[in-house]
Amino acid sequence: TIFTANKILDNIDGVNNAGITWNSMVLTKNQIKAEALGMRAFNHMLILENFSPKYSANALGCVYMKTAQDITFGTPSRDNMQTSYQNVLADLNAALALNPSNTYNKYISRDALNAMKAQVYLAMGDYPNAIAAADLAIGAKQLKGATVSYDTTTGAPLMVNNLTPV
Repeated sequence: TIFTANKILDNIDGVNNAGITWNSMVLTKNQIKAEALGMRAFNHMLILENFSPKYSANALGCVYMKTAQDITFGTPSRDNMQTSYQNVLADLNAALALNPSNTYNKYISRDALNAMKAQVYLAMGDYPNAIAAADLAIGAKQLKGATVSYDTTTGAPLMVNNLTPV
């Protein structure tokens, strides 16, 4: 998936048309680029979570493949974890800058990108940024099926599904 995302990112600027129509939806070059950046970031994040130790800035992270050609030139060196996670965040931020507020469930939405950012910040132990990114991902949405009871005086949540105290 990283290789495919990089092939798209390496070549999309050379595409002459403004986008494509697929299943009656118009995808712009920016949306396609945002998708590829999001997928590259997500897959590197999975590699870091599954094959690296708990976050420590100077510990070995992963090789961050930024072009499709990276795979053909020998064995690239591994970055430290701080650089690896910063590369993931850079891709997510670039994807957010390009990604319109789409509501298509088939594509990486702004909410999904912000949820990924929250997960990265959480892994890094940067809790204030994790909360901020999670708040952007969740927004004013309520979990499906959840019913929340509120204190009529303060407006504070009291119970979820009338079972669990908050």
